[in-house]
Amino acid sequence: MSVTKPNRATSKAQFVTTARELEQETRKRCVNGPKRYTFYGLQELWQTSRKIHSAVTKASPYPQTRKQLEKREELLEEALRLLDDYNGQLSLLLGDQIFSPAGAKKMSALMAEEGKLITGVMKSDRTRFANLL
Repeated sequence: MSVTKPNRATSKAQFVTTARELEQETRKRCVNGPKRYTFYGLQELWQTSRKIHSAVTKASPYPQTRKQLEKREELLEEALRLLDDYNGQLSLLLGDQIFSPAGAKKMSALMAEEGKLITGVMKSDRTRFANLL
């Protein structure tokens, strides 16, 4: 059964919502950042946040086969790897004091929360889809 286009909405899954919030907050901070840092960190940081959101969104919520489950695990592992990259890029930019302390704190909190949520989803998937393994 499919959902008609006007009735479609964004996912209510918390880890997808948090990834979207992280992307939006990063974009807001990068657009308002100093222009001299555009090609020296801000652009890469925003692209990494976009890749995190994309990887999390692509992960199928209800895998039917083992192959779909493996693809979901790969995408969630990629999102965790990208979160580590994001953390490194953010720490470099924070060393240059580009972002306000409040903005940096919010981005760090969203990043930490997203990591916990993705790890929790991966753990629950192991028990939830034990029959596919």
